[in-house]
Amino acid sequence: DVLKCSDQTTHFVDNKQYDTWAVCNEHNYRWQCPRNYPVMCDGRHCIGSSDHCCKQLKTECRKGNARQCSHALRLEMPEWQGLLT
Repeated sequence: DVLKCSDQTTHFVDNKQYDTWAVCNEHNYRWQCPRNYPVMCDGRHCIGSSDHCCKQLKTECRKGNARQCSHALRLEMPEWQGLLT
């Protein structure tokens, strides 16, 4: 039930209170979805099409796709393992 915004603030959200899901608009948008809604959807289709939706299953996303993490954040990149010279 806790949504994390990209400025690293955390906020309680109540799925019965739509307005609580918009809290990250004032905190640089959504960074991580709550545990009870773990899938961040691809495309900005929530909060007036300004942010990514958080759903329980990726099939609930508008296009049926979860948002993919940036390749720059992948831990298995050779650059992070010291494999490139």
